Amino acid sequence: MCGRFVFAFSKKELENISGTKSWINAEKYHTSYNVAPSTYVPIVRTFIPDQPKKEQLEVKEEPQEQDCDVLKTTFDMKRVLHVMKWGLQPFWSRNDANTAKSCINARSETLLGKSMFKIPLEAGGRGVLIANGFYEWQNVADEKRKSPYFVSEENGPLYMAVVYDLPKAKANKEDQFTIITVDASPSVAWLHDRMPALLKLDQLDEWLDVKRFSLKEAIAVLKPFDGDLKVQRASPLVNSVKNDGVELISYKRTREETNSITHQYSIENYFSSSSRNKRSKSTKE
Repeated sequence: MCGRFVFAFSKKELENISGTKSWINAEKYHTSYNVAPSTYVPIVRTFIPDQPKKEQLEVKEEPQEQDCDVLKTTFDMKRVLHVMKWGLQPFWSRNDANTAKSCINARSETLLGKSMFKIPLEAGGRGVLIANGFYEWQNVADEKRKSPYFVSEENGPLYMAVVYDLPKAKANKEDQFTIITVDASPSVAWLHDRMPALLKLDQLDEWLDVKRFSLKEAIAVLKPFDGDLKVQRASPLVNSVKNDGVELISYKRTREETNSITHQYSIENYFSSSSRNKRSKSTKE
């Protein structure tokens, strides 16, 4: 699964990575090293001119953020950075009074089997979340708390496939998205059995181009990531959503942990352990 991630790109960096300078809801943009559900995050998606007028007007309201050359092209589609809320409510939840819970993750295997995902997808709701990395927690024996880890790619950002929903103009619901998950790659399976559906650069068009590639063709690219992922211990401070900062993705052992490890691998401990092993063997024999 994916319950927290890092989004620390400046607007300029994100525009360079995504290849677009067009924004929607840019005023809600902000960065964080501890992005939690209900946070507003930019999603790369396809802008289709024949979608509701509400969306077209919303883009034009921010001309300073637009790439005018792109807007004047005759292409029937282009990419935009659309800031949305993380957490997808069922499509039938159309007002603030509805208490339906938000879904932050969607299993790739059930995308076409559940209406809350299938209907937005059939409407073209395929997007990409560009992130620096994500957090995952591991159960550790003899410890009450889980140990957090930060997962990233050595040579660039992560491209996570998402399902997004744009409500109708009369609806009283915000633009929302959920992160798709797949079986974990071998490099992180020891940490958790699920992980975000990560796309490679050559797969972005298949997922984002809703006119050239059918929904079934797009879903076919959602597989365990076969690239190299870097896994490192994260600071326990990430456990609280109140904490933020680059220090969250690095971990420094406490003095007690260091002393424990030093004792565990000390020469005296080694020989005492060897002696116990020898005595154990001789007893068995």
